[in-house]
Amino acid sequence: MTITIERAPRVGTRQYPREIWSVDQFRLWLQKAQRGEWCRYFLGHLSAAREGVGTEGMDNRSAWALTKLADDLATAAYYAQRAGLVALVQKRTRLMGYQYLAVKR
Repeated sequence: MTITIERAPRVGTRQYPREIWSVDQFRLWLQKAQRGEWCRYFLGHLSAAREGVGTEGMDNRSAWALTKLADDLATAAYYAQRAGLVALVQKRTRLMGYQYLAVKR
């Protein structure tokens, strides 16, 4: 199966975000997105963020919030993939590690 990632539409042409910052935004995107559209649900190293790696120097509350957000988004994306709603794609970037994308099926 080949998945094509489209160019992002112009700003303001969609009713939902392409950059996901919460599980609620991800669910909204799942409801509104059409086949072939994509969103980025995480930027960085998702597995490390889920384990709290890289939170040294942060206060405990911020570190916990970041770890929980990474875990919640990864879990939501995983279950959407298991339900056949999305294909999950990992794209390597130069500076930030990886982009984690969900492509609507």
